[in-house]
Amino acid sequence: MQNTSASVHRGATSAYRQVATLSQNTAVTVNDQFINKAGETWYNIKLHNGTLGWIKSTFLSTEPVNNRLIVGTLSAEIRRGADYGYRVTEKLVPFSTVTAVGEFINNKGQKWINIELSNGKRGWVPSGEVFTSLTERIIYYTNKNNVLRRGASPSYKVNTTINVGEHLTFIQRHNNWINVEAQNGIRGWIPENDLVKMNTNKLTNLVVTSLSKNETLLTWKKSKSFPVSYSIQSDKSLKINASDILVDLPQYSINGLASIKNEKGHFIVSPTNGYSFTLRNYEDKFTIKISKASIVGKRILIDPGHGDTDPGAIGPTKLEEKTVNLAVAKLLQEELTKEGAIVTLTRTTDEYLELSERTDISNGANYDAFISIHANSFDKSSANGTETFYNLNTNFNGPKSVVLAETVQKSLVSHLKTNDRRHKAADFYVLKNNEVPSILVELAFISNPTEEKLLRSKAFQQSAARGITQGLINYFNGGY
Repeated sequence: MQNTSASVHRGATSAYRQVATLSQNTAVTVNDQFINKAGETWYNIKLHNGTLGWIKSTFLSTEPVNNRLIVGTLSAEIRRGADYGYRVTEKLVPFSTVTAVGEFINNKGQKWINIELSNGKRGWVPSGEVFTSLTERIIYYTNKNNVLRRGASPSYKVNTTINVGEHLTFIQRHNNWINVEAQNGIRGWIPENDLVKMNTNKLTNLVVTSLSKNETLLTWKKSKSFPVSYSIQSDKSLKINASDILVDLPQYSINGLASIKNEKGHFIVSPTNGYSFTLRNYEDKFTIKISKASIVGKRILIDPGHGDTDPGAIGPTKLEEKTVNLAVAKLLQEELTKEGAIVTLTRTTDEYLELSERTDISNGANYDAFISIHANSFDKSSANGTETFYNLNTNFNGPKSVVLAETVQKSLVSHLKTNDRRHKAADFYVLKNNEVPSILVELAFISNPTEEKLLRSKAFQQSAARGITQGLINYFNGGY
């Protein structure tokens, strides 16, 4: 208690009879609060002798909380006091950030948090709706098709129906009933026996690292190894599938990141104009690299196919595919380096690498793209043209691989003037076992006499390198 002394009254105004006088630093138990007609906040307290009374809030002091909290439900509301009986003053924006300035346990044993919004408004919200991290939420799912009721009894009317397996956010408990919020924001009560607590996958302990002036890395720790998938939206934002994942979101602005927010079953990551993302999904962590939408500074791994005892396909005049692949890869490295990219080759000489060694190199470092160089072959010598492959089924970065394949294929055919065999899905080892946006380019058919001659030509090799380079420039400049 602050001030030298304070009066305790029978009611929540000074007009009521005084029942006690408290000296400074007296500890009291608060049972309830009330805002009177004059707008004053009064607390109902219990003295050490059991006497009950009301004291004006200005006479009491509590340890300030001042924590930044996240609204973890879809239909949270602020009330004038710390009880559901008080009037609602404002609805809260889901997953927004608020500041906790105090807390209170009412006479029903419910804990409420006094919060302040960014606009300075204050109010009370149940403690089960705001969190220091969204991973603190308790998530249940239903073990059968069911209903949510208006109260904690089967006699109450039904608020909404829910399907088996639907995820529900815990709000509060009453006896053997749980008050939950469904994925559509509708709330209600359901028997605890009809629920199963979800073993939630979590992305926690967010670390933000500056890699360079134009690159920032967001790294989350995974609670265990679990799959993550994503899709690319029309505005280049990424819709990351998080139906069973709780994510710690950054609580401050990050260069290149326009927004990152939770939505139903996923979270959306949107870049600032002129920036792009590179995602990586590891066994123990998940990362998002934010960088300038430019080829400058991008880390590109070039994989010349075959090598040494594995010559690859052999043409009519005995031109070996491994030789063409390495020659084009070295020219491609030169072209990309001129453009400001950071380029590595899986092999720089006529050596043999296992396919697993190639993907180990790719997955073991912070690459933005993987390009495997090959020449095609077929039983019929008339087969001709250029094609580019990607993997969407098992490559985590399959969505970006599709865009990369399409962009490079278009540029490559334009430079080589070959038959466009288009970009296609394939299960090549170096694609399906790769975590990086990955493509495999078939420059031309070494089994075709005309195209074998082209593949032997330094001019054709140079055009291939330039075509792939321009495709990569278009890809990165496009915000991928």
